[in-house]
Amino acid sequence: MTRSLLLLPALLLVACPRPVDDDDVDIPELDDDDSEDVAWPGCRAEPPAPDRDRVVLLAHPFAADQAEWAVLSLDVDGGLSDTGQRLSAGRAPYGDAVFTPDGALAFAVTDDGNLVTFEVEGGEVAVVPAPAGDYYAARVVIEPSGEVGWIVDGNWAKNGGGLYRFDIGCDDATFGPAERVVEGKLPADLLLDPARDDRGLMVSREVPGAAAGDDVALLDWPPAGAATGGADAFGDDEASVSDAALTPDGRFALIGDYSAFSGIPNRVAIVELTADGVAPHQVLPDVYDPMALVPSPGGDAVLVVSGYGDAVFVISRDGDDFAFEGEPAYVGQSPQLPATGSVVERGELAGLVLVSENQGVRGVRFDGEGGVEDLGMLLTDTAISGALGIQP
Repeated sequence: MTRSLLLLPALLLVACPRPVDDDDVDIPELDDDDSEDVAWPGCRAEPPAPDRDRVVLLAHPFAADQAEWAVLSLDVDGGLSDTGQRLSAGRAPYGDAVFTPDGALAFAVTDDGNLVTFEVEGGEVAVVPAPAGDYYAARVVIEPSGEVGWIVDGNWAKNGGGLYRFDIGCDDATFGPAERVVEGKLPADLLLDPARDDRGLMVSREVPGAAAGDDVALLDWPPAGAATGGADAFGDDEASVSDAALTPDGRFALIGDYSAFSGIPNRVAIVELTADGVAPHQVLPDVYDPMALVPSPGGDAVLVVSGYGDAVFVISRDGDDFAFEGEPAYVGQSPQLPATGSVVERGELAGLVLVSENQGVRGVRFDGEGGVEDLGMLLTDTAISGALGIQP
């Protein structure tokens, strides 16, 4: 479901985030053990060094050139700076820039249903031709092998809704055509577990093989076109899914409902993935406008980016129990129309989240104890911020 953007540019002009000197930002460390990383075999599965400067891609969807993307640099100490490089690549007010595991390619979805592709060499980024195909993209997901990408087309099945597969070249930025493999009604996301290459979870209604009323479908991987199981995550058909996320252990999937017209307060549903399938687990009510869900690398918390709530919320996890904890204490003013969040999963900065919001990027850090610490604005800019992604 496409969010209405007609009033957004005017609303976004009212906020002026407070600048913060990068040297004043203290980012606590979390334990990180890369030896426990599990990657699917693939030519792009090997990640870069965990402690290095990272490229960050940030969309400026309401700049003079509405297709503008900024190339930022996140250094090894957590400092965020603007390289000054700008790319014309399509307007992306929401969502993620998703990288291949080796950090060499990135993909994002524009608001007209196209896919934009970036090639990264060192700190330089270039726009390259995207996979061809008859799709209207709502989301893009890259397999942990780095060799295959999946486009989620959010239409009804009869209008092309479903999952589209494309191959990714090993030696250069070349792609096979995107072809539909699984049909679905209003699909919103695809979740893949880095530790298991034999199944995936498709957030969609009316997937062949799933039961009537199911809004998530379990697929054997690679999928053969039909589900092997499913679950009714919300218990009704009123949800409009904004985002979904898998906990790092692969046991639970969280699904955000941001419907503005159902009469039911926004919420986050949680389903459990077991050896036998997937089942409803819990629904957290009154989570306003959960535009983006960002799990902590340690699995003890999930950050919720709330656009119309002008907030970030925290969902804590204790074993099988999830609880809505509300907002953290902010440094300076609270978030202003935040759009999305992206987390560093490896190295000394593991647990650092960058949140794009009006005219800047905020830093938030998982504390390893089910909470988060707000770091305030790490970077301010005159242009409105949208989609964002951090190189692995």
